[in-house]
Amino acid sequence: MGSVAEKVIRGSDVPVLVIKAVPDGAAHLPGPRRLLVPLDGSELAEGVLSSVEAFGRVPGNEVALLYVEPAPDDR
Repeated sequence: MGSVAEKVIRGSDVPVLVIKAVPDGAAHLPGPRRLLVPLDGSELAEGVLSSVEAFGRVPGNEVALLYVEPAPDDR
């Protein structure tokens, strides 16, 4: 991972998925096939579901949705 990717990951307020680039001429590495999606009932969390649905429609991909109850002082 490079310094720019590191800054994006650390500075982002939303989840970020970083996949290392494959050099030209190298065998293509498959992307992730399993996805765990934590949900807390917020609009931000729910906003990812259309992308998750598209990912889940690809044969061989797996999606698990996990509802996370916010702590009482976070509500």
